[in-house]
Amino acid sequence: MRDPGTLIAYAGNARLHPETQITALMRSIETFGFTIPALIDEAGEIIAGHGRIEAAKRLGLAQVPTLIATGWTPEQTRAYRRR
Repeated sequence: MRDPGTLIAYAGNARLHPETQITALMRSIETFGFTIPALIDEAGEIIAGHGRIEAAKRLGLAQVPTLIATGWTPEQTRAYRRR
């Protein structure tokens, strides 16, 4: 579990999250909870889950579940982001 405010957004994130999507994510989190952890690297930079983290911040969540991609090379991280 991590404070979403401490997670670092990946500056090169190619996926855009329009306001309607963030709103839908907020409703989903309110209804079902935070069901899919954000994937982060060992430094706390987001690999996957930028929209969910933004929704969590707007909801004022103090903690969100995360999975740490321990031991991934930069090449592996880039490949996963391109999927």
